[in-house]
Amino acid sequence: MEPWSELVALAEREHELAEAGRWEEVAELSGERLRRSLALGQAPASARPALERLARVQSQIDVALQLAHASASQELAGIRRGRTAVRGYGASLAPAASRVDSLR
Repeated sequence: MEPWSELVALAEREHELAEAGRWEEVAELSGERLRRSLALGQAPASARPALERLARVQSQIDVALQLAHASASQELAGIRRGRTAVRGYGASLAPAASRVDSLR
């Protein structure tokens, strides 16, 4: 397999991992793909089809990352709301101030 097609295969695998939510593996594979692409240098004209496919797959990876980010943000917002609600309930359980004059 020619090196530019290998980059496409790595990106496709990275997209599969992203769709499965396997983020640690996505990060590892993304680093590997970056290392390999940097080692290749300037692409020849013959690599154009592979690079066009690579750009499409990268767009899909970007969308998967954006969706995961939005989902995580919503989850964190829900956790924050839950904490605020719990604090509100906790405040109502605090002992009432003493109404007895203890100085007498």
